[in-house]
Amino acid sequence: MRKIIKIPLLLLLIVGILIILWFVLLAFTKEPYYAHHYRLTTEESFSQMLLTSDEAVKDVEYYVYEIKNNHPNPFFFITENEFDWKVSKILSELAREDTITVGNLYMKLSKLAGAIDDSHTWIVSPLDWNSIYLPFSILYREEKFYNIIKETEIPYKAEIISINSVKMDKLYEMIAEYSTTPLQSGTNSFVENWFATYVPHLLKLKNDCVIEYQYDDKIHTKRLTLSKTHPAVFNQKKNIGLYYQYRYAGNTIPVLELNYFSGNLAYFKKKVDEFFRKYHDSESIVIDLRSNGGGNANWGHYVYNFIANDSYKTVDDFTVTVSDRVKDFYNFVCDYELYQEKIPSLFWHLPFLPQNPLLKEIMVAENGEIISAGEHIAQNPINKNNRYTGKVYLLISGKTASAGISLARTFRYNYKNGIILGQETNHPKSYSGNISKYYLPNSKLGYVLPLTIGVAPGDTDRTRGVIPDYILDFDIDHYDEGRDPELEFLLENIDKL
Repeated sequence: MRKIIKIPLLLLLIVGILIILWFVLLAFTKEPYYAHHYRLTTEESFSQMLLTSDEAVKDVEYYVYEIKNNHPNPFFFITENEFDWKVSKILSELAREDTITVGNLYMKLSKLAGAIDDSHTWIVSPLDWNSIYLPFSILYREEKFYNIIKETEIPYKAEIISINSVKMDKLYEMIAEYSTTPLQSGTNSFVENWFATYVPHLLKLKNDCVIEYQYDDKIHTKRLTLSKTHPAVFNQKKNIGLYYQYRYAGNTIPVLELNYFSGNLAYFKKKVDEFFRKYHDSESIVIDLRSNGGGNANWGHYVYNFIANDSYKTVDDFTVTVSDRVKDFYNFVCDYELYQEKIPSLFWHLPFLPQNPLLKEIMVAENGEIISAGEHIAQNPINKNNRYTGKVYLLISGKTASAGISLARTFRYNYKNGIILGQETNHPKSYSGNISKYYLPNSKLGYVLPLTIGVAPGDTDRTRGVIPDYILDFDIDHYDEGRDPELEFLLENIDKL
């Protein structure tokens, strides 16, 4: 009898020791580090550093080589001949200079990156390049520019006519050349976002500028001092997961506002869980992606699981051109997933651990080989009883990008009990992804390149974004503080949609 009792106690002791050992090993496990992760390195302050013409030329040639040899699809929206013409123009300009600042080289290369019209291809600005700004932000509506910052000397919602005598349509064209999307909606958003930053550099402003604006049907001029703080800090949305009830026209609707798919994952999941638990029995809800610039697409799938069927398609095809960079990236991704699953690093590379089949295929492939993972069908892990079954309204805009688009396109293709409102997304719904950051040899400017291409489910031409069922584009009068014109439209017309 005593032997029978001792065996379970011994087993419990062994299990207890193994659990303690597991936690000890976990305590010494460090978060995986990926040297080329675009968020893990800090931009330096060196925009005024001088390069010789020869050094700048070599950096341009290096960047062109990178685009042509390591970008998965650089010539979808521009031909290689058109690209080469733009390169030759830059090289010709550099040949006429003895020296050039890193900041000016950044501008030239950013325009070249913009010509590719790939949202995940850009040049990283030196930290001190963003040192002076216009003291106001703009809203671009009906080809007009309006000041939307109250903390400035220009009246709120005044129409800007010119800056230092340069008309606003000309400034729009100048800034749009740097936009990394082929879509009008995304370009308008780019101009809005970067207006306060780009104008001082494009117009070579030093300390101040003269603003011509229209207000109360009169034309006014005002000399404004430039700011050292970006005015967007006054109206920038920072919450990664916020929910609330919006009331208008006697109606109320719960809103889940998702502005990022990055940051604190545990907090994000907590807020999403709370929302769907609290409003599980609501007749309708809103998922708001209008300010969602992207992050990790899995965050969007986490949200979508609450309204999805048992399974759903996320891509029609996913392709990878194999290289040492791609292998390095996917090794990091797999290690990070194991780290997130609380598995000690001692066990990360043991053969008995389940391994991503795509990683296996990549690791044995030759460099240059193109691997297609085909369509992907996601399995919904949420129990049917816990899923939301009411009406879902999705809000998108020209600021909805990357992983935000991934959720929007999944919703568009798979979800049959929902309506999309707003504007076309920032860039096409089929896009490059899995971006990494590298550095030019002389200027040390960072540049970001994608490694993969994902084709949206049902996408046949790959040139358009997610297009709403109801395209909403309100004028400046609808943008008073505290108002939300898209939500107002929804609640005013909810019985007709």
